[in-house]
Amino acid sequence: MNKSKETVIFYAGENPSFTSYFILQPDQQLGVAILANMNTSYTTSIGQGVMDLCCSFIFVWLLPFL
Repeated sequence: MNKSKETVIFYAGENPSFTSYFILQPDQQLGVAILANMNTSYTTSIGQGVMDLCCSFIFVWLLPFL
């Protein structure tokens, strides 16, 4: 994740039949939510990975072309 001093809000939740993870960076107006209908820790890894991609220079440069 981005190591700057920007505000980051995140939460991971689970119960026996589903997991969820969300992460927000209000300063960048970015947010990611991952929901899974199984009990797995992958939701956190996927959410953080997607946020890393969204914050990367290459993705920001390509975004206008998508």
